[in-house]
Amino acid sequence: MKKIILLICFSVVLLSCKKQQKIAFEMVTYQQKSTLPCEEGACTEVIVKIPHALSKDSVSKRINEQVFDIVKEIVVFDQDNERFKTYEEAINSFITSYEDIKKQFPNEPVPWEAKIESKYTVFGKELVNIDMDHYTFTGGAHGSQGVISVFYDLTTGKEVAQKDLFVNYEGFKNLAKKKFYAMNHLEENVSLNEKGYMFEDDKFYLAENIIINKDELIVRYNHYEIAPYAQGPTELKFSYKEIKSYLNPLYFKE
Repeated sequence: MKKIILLICFSVVLLSCKKQQKIAFEMVTYQQKSTLPCEEGACTEVIVKIPHALSKDSVSKRINEQVFDIVKEIVVFDQDNERFKTYEEAINSFITSYEDIKKQFPNEPVPWEAKIESKYTVFGKELVNIDMDHYTFTGGAHGSQGVISVFYDLTTGKEVAQKDLFVNYEGFKNLAKKKFYAMNHLEENVSLNEKGYMFEDDKFYLAENIIINKDELIVRYNHYEIAPYAQGPTELKFSYKEIKSYLNPLYFKE
């Protein structure tokens, strides 16, 4: 009897310790053009290329939903963007917004544009980094562009905070600061904002978006984040070897 109980318990342990399945991703493209006539070859169009987690489990579903929410923030102008449940609906809302204005003011709006180009890097079975290079133009002097980089825990589907990517966050911040000062020929005690930057409280801080792939880490400051639009984005690049000791081994294994 004891042997049977032990066998059952052993089987349960084996099942509970079953290896986590690696989540696979594939790139998916969504595209739509306005049916209104184009102007000088320029048409209002939306192109969205994003990675899609293929598994049917709750983790993949959560990741896909969070990526979709980011896309909606970029392409949807309706304040109630929660009512859009599919990429097709979200993209169509951008086209519809343009067409509604064009019908009211036939001579006013130039063609609109929305593009999202994404890349992703999977680190083992623990983490995925998805970065979305996006651009939208809805009139005016220039469009809105930038990069959004997010990290998701592949065991829970939850977004991983930037600080949790590092085992020594402050150490990496200091490393980035040194590179920023050296790249821009700045002295240690200089006022950053007097040099034309727009750091809050005139103190260096890491960008909102960090991209990590198998070769390098990029600290990406988007337009207006620390400098005027004309200066463009700022990127600090580090080889993977440079920053390996700062990274959290829970996510970045040997």
